[in-house]
Amino acid sequence: MDNKIESALQSLYDILNNEDVESNTAVQKTIATNDLLKAFDLADKEYERIRNDYTDIQKISDTLDKDNVVVERVKNHIFYNEHVIQYQDNTVRVGRLDPDPEIVNAWDRLACNNCIDTDHDFFAHEEYESLIALKGDVIYNEAHRLTIEAGFIWEPKEE
Repeated sequence: MDNKIESALQSLYDILNNEDVESNTAVQKTIATNDLLKAFDLADKEYERIRNDYTDIQKISDTLDKDNVVVERVKNHIFYNEHVIQYQDNTVRVGRLDPDPEIVNAWDRLACNNCIDTDHDFFAHEEYESLIALKGDVIYNEAHRLTIEAGFIWEPKEE
């Protein structure tokens, strides 16, 4: 019986690691958020996967019926661009946004066209915030506050 299990596991491994599989095949990755420490550790790794995915922009564009330019701007805002960020203790740093497991989940659902209502709220929030950030005259926290004040509120939830 062990041989059957090992054989099945090897087959699954071969399928998952097959280099012949189309590189644009979307795989929805969902990070369980019940263990926050583990979730944020995984989010850090998943941000790198998303940064290296060159197919998600078109997929999300199709899902949301948005121009690729808009989706690319949002992706850059979340995953690539450096921002001036002020923390609650008033320390300031310049860098990429901290990885967030709920953003990973929303982004992946959008890329897989398997989104929930709050994923639309997420994208609208990030789209508006990215426009404010383009001006370059406000820190990230201010752009986030102005986005919320404009009514673009994202309350993440998992379904």
